[in-house]
Amino acid sequence: MKETFKVIGIIILSVLFYHCSQKNSDLLKTINIESNVKNMEMVNLGLFTDNIQYIILENLGNLPLRYLEQIEISDNLLLINDDINCLLFDIEGRIITQIGNSGRGPGEYGIVRNIGLDLSKNQKVYLSTLYDIYEFSISGSFINKYSRSLFLDDNIYISKWYLINDSMFFGH
Repeated sequence: MKETFKVIGIIILSVLFYHCSQKNSDLLKTINIESNVKNMEMVNLGLFTDNIQYIILENLGNLPLRYLEQIEISDNLLLINDDINCLLFDIEGRIITQIGNSGRGPGEYGIVRNIGLDLSKNQKVYLSTLYDIYEFSISGSFINKYSRSLFLDDNIYISKWYLINDSMFFGH
């Protein structure tokens, strides 16, 4: 019996080594990027829309944005997340307030995974960390924490959600 397993194992390994050593250039398409660098062409944003508006965000030294992870845009507000900070700007780019604080204390959050802006009569901001959803007023004050609310069961959780009016639509 052991001899049979040895023979089968040797045959499988031989087949694997044979196929791995074969070079079939027809299966992989090679793109030579270096030779095509000079062939790039400029594409203007105006090809995609008639209305382009550039908004320069106010930069306050004590509330720096490292980068834009996620942005929610309404008619007159911008909610921006950079994983640590969640900041609310007006449509001109002037900072209105910081939404809550990053930290480990009550009402503080860790790494921000998702944000949502509810401008219905509720006027609230929602953000989520890996497991929890935090609710804030539009002025940035903490209202509530919904612990482990993104878990469907012990092994499955919702990683991205999108706020529609005053309800949540979950994507995945």
